[in-house]
Amino acid sequence: MIKSVKLLTWLSLSNFLGINEAKFSKDKKKKRQLGTMIFAYALLGLLLIFYTGLMAYSLIMFQMTSIIPMYLATIISLFAFMFTVFRAGPELFSVKGYEMLIVLPVKPAAIVISRFLTLYLVDMVISILATATVLIVCAISVSLPPMFYILMALAAFILPLLPMTLSMIVGTVIYALTSRMRHKNIMQIVFSMAFLALYFFFMQKTNEDPNVIVDILTVVIQAFRKIYPPAFWFSEGVHGNLLMYLLFFAVSFGIFFLFAFLVGKFFGKLCTSLISQAAKRNYVMKEEKKKSTFRACFFRERKRYFSSAVYVMNTAIGYLMVVALSCMVAFGGASALNFTIPTELIAPFAPFAMGMFLNFSPTTTSAFSIEGKCFWLTQTLPLRLKDIIHAKLIINLMFALPSALISTAILAFAFRPNVVDLIVWIVLPVIYVLFGTVLGLFLNVKMPMMFWDSEAQVIKQGKAVMMMMLFALLSVLVPIVLIALIGISFALWISLATAAVLMIVTLLLYKKLMAMRLNDLMQA
Repeated sequence: MIKSVKLLTWLSLSNFLGINEAKFSKDKKKKRQLGTMIFAYALLGLLLIFYTGLMAYSLIMFQMTSIIPMYLATIISLFAFMFTVFRAGPELFSVKGYEMLIVLPVKPAAIVISRFLTLYLVDMVISILATATVLIVCAISVSLPPMFYILMALAAFILPLLPMTLSMIVGTVIYALTSRMRHKNIMQIVFSMAFLALYFFFMQKTNEDPNVIVDILTVVIQAFRKIYPPAFWFSEGVHGNLLMYLLFFAVSFGIFFLFAFLVGKFFGKLCTSLISQAAKRNYVMKEEKKKSTFRACFFRERKRYFSSAVYVMNTAIGYLMVVALSCMVAFGGASALNFTIPTELIAPFAPFAMGMFLNFSPTTTSAFSIEGKCFWLTQTLPLRLKDIIHAKLIINLMFALPSALISTAILAFAFRPNVVDLIVWIVLPVIYVLFGTVLGLFLNVKMPMMFWDSEAQVIKQGKAVMMMMLFALLSVLVPIVLIALIGISFALWISLATAAVLMIVTLLLYKKLMAMRLNDLMQA
């Protein structure tokens, strides 16, 4: 069984970045794409190292060393939970994977353990990077006992375990509750949205009213301590309370193994339940309606989009979170920013922050790849490529533009910018939305992922998705760094120059998309 687990885990990890495809393919383009993906992941890792190191150093400078373990637990737990919760169900109970593996001489327990290990190893890499960075900063900047470093280093392998398990429990419960419902996909979306609403509600309720900027981080960490006690146990354990550390260790592993045992026991029934479909018996043929080719393409894309709960929750949720974060800044505990930071300092950076969040997960990065092996149907239809492309672009704009405008209105109400800043706040995020929408589809055309076993693979692990995240960060970091170096007095001109560059790039990419042929997509 151990050999089976190792083999299945290795196969899953090899498919994670398309390593197998690049290794055994004679197409040099596949190998270049793998190199590009590795480079993108390396840059994202460097950004994680920079962020965690900077925050740890800031805590030391403000003489808040005692909350560094709690800060580390907060960062790793939130990353592990939010990046796992929406892909746990599809990856654990992948229908295609189940149908392929169940006929092999492999025990169901080996399949379950290998999928658990795949999720865990990805989260563990993030945990190790963050922990190593914090430990290096502490070793350089402050004197701490050796036991602190030993317990922190050991925790790098334990910290993602419990939040990952909790996220898998949430994903499994949602799948189990909705698997027998007639409108299964819609109910999965509703349950997931309801869970996120409750999550943000309790996070907001635990906030207090800080008086200074440094207290904001303390309040967030203390709030996390209230809703996630294991982070407090870990912090106390690192500072010398070994009983608390053992409690954290035991609870993390205990809940993980209990959940793994239960999933392994009922794995076959859960997968079979997901495969089943409720069929109506009251079908009535109605009058056919004629639509233009564009409208037909749009309705087809809309139906395909909402037919996948994973697709919706990993794309539309980004736009909902932008609005939610804007509300928290304007009316929630973070509204203290209104009093601690002058509007003159917030105004230059607010539209770039919105632009970054709006472009993290556009629907277009998976618009062609999500069709998978059925893409040949699109190729055989008597449709113009521009109608198909426009339909895919509009699906993303349908969510992104309202999110950008609503968020701008909320922040403008809270911070009361002047007329010029308000215009920039409205125009620049809209341009970022157009840029991200077109760039996402262009990247998907250049780096398609047509062969996959689970929708979560193409939506969360596709090459175009990762490259889009990288470009979203770079398109925002460059003007922010320029404003910081040159001065806030030049922020307006830098914003205008950024808007002009983004529009030019958007138009060039759109022109390239329009010049393509449909048959070229499978050969990209």
